[in-house]
Amino acid sequence: MQIVKNMVGTLKFLHVLISFLTIFLVIIICAFYYIPDSGPCTSDKDCEQEIGYFVRCDTNKGFCVKILQRS
Repeated sequence: MQIVKNMVGTLKFLHVLISFLTIFLVIIICAFYYIPDSGPCTSDKDCEQEIGYFVRCDTNKGFCVKILQRS
């Protein structure tokens, strides 16, 4: 009976471990698939303005970033 309890505990541990690793990998993969909407920029003037958004240049990444305007 003790062997069965150990096996169940091991399976639960593996299930939790695989679940957390899967979530972690999905977050990493999504971060790598960031596709900017515009070309490179060096200042806010390089970004094309859009209705309903503040468009700013993210100087760290070098791409324009849209920020939703609140009414």
